[in-house]
Amino acid sequence: MASLDHAGVGPDGDNEPTNPAGAGGGVRTKLEVETVDGLFQPSRNGPPFTFGRDPACSFCVDEADLNIPRWAGSVSWQSGHWLLTNTSDDRALELTDEELGIQRLLPARRSHLLEEPRLRVVLRGRGRSGFDLTIVVSEDADDPDGGDPSLPFRAREGPDPERSSVAPTLEPPMLTPRNRTDLAALFWEYHRRPGHRAPRARSYREAAAHLGDTAKALEHRIFDLRRRLDGQNYPWAESLDDLALLVLTTGALRRADFEALPERDSR
Repeated sequence: MASLDHAGVGPDGDNEPTNPAGAGGGVRTKLEVETVDGLFQPSRNGPPFTFGRDPACSFCVDEADLNIPRWAGSVSWQSGHWLLTNTSDDRALELTDEELGIQRLLPARRSHLLEEPRLRVVLRGRGRSGFDLTIVVSEDADDPDGGDPSLPFRAREGPDPERSSVAPTLEPPMLTPRNRTDLAALFWEYHRRPGHRAPRARSYREAAAHLGDTAKALEHRIFDLRRRLDGQNYPWAESLDDLALLVLTTGALRRADFEALPERDSR
């Protein structure tokens, strides 16, 4: 990642950006998949966990529903991380972070680094039908040789015979304490309404009121942050909701940042 421009950072270092990757806690090497057929516990050293309508899948759904791909997706251990891959040719998987309520689509032939404690995966079938499963990733105290969470995931080089190219997953962007406070105020709805289908960013005026600041000052700081992220080739920062997905799905903004906000009217 490109080095950060520290212009505007105070000499006392209080506003130095910090990277949450690898900070505290253990390594999340234990994975479980909850389905209507029961609980699956894939092994890091075993074959990938697969799901779709093919009877050979680890979790086979309705074989008669042709709207569901034969091989819809897989979960595998790669480069010290659990990785969810959409193995279909043209169907997206719907992903929901059950803790934050954030929803996103995983396009065909793309992968997602599993860092959420609980991730719900939905694939739509015929009409309104479909199937879902929940992937739970946690620390395993009995696993001494797990991956190093301080190392960013990198896609494997070269073609994979079983699927197309894997999309590399972003490192969490580095944020200053001021960035964290501003973003927590803007994205308060993501914290206040967990599980809500479509949380939205607040307006600058609403967020600034929560901080006891002016909308113009807040907008200026967010503009500087987005310009910095753009200079580091981060995608997803073209709108506030895209920025929310970036900082929340990578773990750059955490629950503690929301809880640290001043006690003000958050309506």
